[in-house]
Amino acid sequence: MTAKATLRRSKKRSIGPMTWKKIFIITAIIVFSLIFGAFLAITAISGSLPDVKSIKDYTPNQASQIYDIKGRLLGKMFDEENRVVIPFKDIPKHVQHAVIAMEDERFYEHHGFDLKAMVRSVISALDPTGRMVRGGGSTITQQLTRNVFLTLDPKLNRKIAELVMARKIEKVLSKDEILEFYLNEVYWGHNSYGVEAASRVFFGKSVKTLNLAEASMIGGLLSSPEYYSHYKSLKM
Repeated sequence: MTAKATLRRSKKRSIGPMTWKKIFIITAIIVFSLIFGAFLAITAISGSLPDVKSIKDYTPNQASQIYDIKGRLLGKMFDEENRVVIPFKDIPKHVQHAVIAMEDERFYEHHGFDLKAMVRSVISALDPTGRMVRGGGSTITQQLTRNVFLTLDPKLNRKIAELVMARKIEKVLSKDEILEFYLNEVYWGHNSYGVEAASRVFFGKSVKTLNLAEASMIGGLLSSPEYYSHYKSLKM
């Protein structure tokens, strides 16, 4: 082997480790910068967020119900939100489970946000083939935070605020209290807000009497109420 070939081989051997070292340093700097930037953003936003403890005093708008002298319902009056608040104990377990299965399968395991769901949501959004199962990254707690305290504006600072407040709400309310708030708050389509109003709109009866199949449909509607509504297409 010539001296020139030996020198070339020694250069190749020295380039590899040095390159990986540089890549590691650059990657570490980028990761640190992102973490530090996120920390600064969270600190800046946290100071301007509303007090989540006020959610304990929050009362959602309800429809006014008119009864006759014998206690029979004659009609309801409401502006935008057709809602009838129902206690958590009156919402059947299979209805609760149907909603959790569709909206936040690890609801009783996380502490406000689900990192696995967030990563899955980002990866599916970046998938060029469109074959991956698409799903939202927001937990039930995050959705409740958005409905009660924030807006639907998809800006980064709103998303950070949502994560921060969801974590705080988990410290103020129990899981069952969060789920109760959520089931009485969210939109189910056709001006029906909350699971009781949705049950009456779609099945003409209280949520207390829904069977398993009806509960499954109620849970499935949440992902896109107006699209999956059988009033829109009876064939679906």
